[in-house]
Amino acid sequence: MNRVWIVLLSAFLLVDPVAAAPRDSTPSPIRQPDRSPGFNDTFDDRFETEQEEEIERLCALKTIRTLPLVSVQAAKLSVHRVTLHLESGYYTAQVPLLQAEGGMAALYWSARSLDEAMTFIRLLQGGTVNVLRVESHTPELRADAQPKPSDEDLRSCQAARIQNLLQKCTECRIKELVFDGRLP
Repeated sequence: MNRVWIVLLSAFLLVDPVAAAPRDSTPSPIRQPDRSPGFNDTFDDRFETEQEEEIERLCALKTIRTLPLVSVQAAKLSVHRVTLHLESGYYTAQVPLLQAEGGMAALYWSARSLDEAMTFIRLLQGGTVNVLRVESHTPELRADAQPKPSDEDLRSCQAARIQNLLQKCTECRIKELVFDGRLP
């Protein structure tokens, strides 16, 4: 019987202060998150914009892969003005054209090592490479493109619709080397 009274008394002591606690309308000193309408609008808009830009970029990359490569004769290059750049552990050999062709002013070759980059430069300057095959577009859509591609066009990403919205490159990436005769 004493146990029953102890349980009832302890329950009364635990429940009573909560039930008798004053209810005041003053805000808690703990900062509550703002739940007002429009609070996360800027974040959501930024996320949606980044998502749309990523869809555009992926569609542009897919379209570039379907386009044929452009051939540039080695004779049109200024092979003795090649510059070598190092960034984040990758080497890039940049080769300017003697005369710009349709906005294309230079070509670049990416290499993983200095030896690979120097081999490319030696082959180019030695006259072993006859033709360079390059991508003539960048993986971005033109900012001035009118009209903008619709969501349906971007999601279906048909090369025929997106091709004329691609931006031409000024520094184009070399994808293939065509050698004159045997390999050294």
